[in-house]
Amino acid sequence: KITASDARLALRGAVQLEQLSGIQKFRGDVDFNKKLEAADARLILRAAVGLQKILPEYMDYRQSDLENIR
Repeated sequence: KITASDARLALRGAVQLEQLSGIQKFRGDVDFNKKLEAADARLILRAAVGLQKILPEYMDYRQSDLENIR
């Protein structure tokens, strides 16, 4: 389940107030532009309150993508 805490973590990572792991950054990039930004946190928050749908196939990330995360 997506929560407001997920959005908070994404925002803190986007503005570099918190160090996120590669997988956290990857999962937080919900607009698929290969960057974790405040816009991603906004979309995550909208999903948490039911205003936005995050595509389920995004959650099933590809292994090839994970191999490139450092």
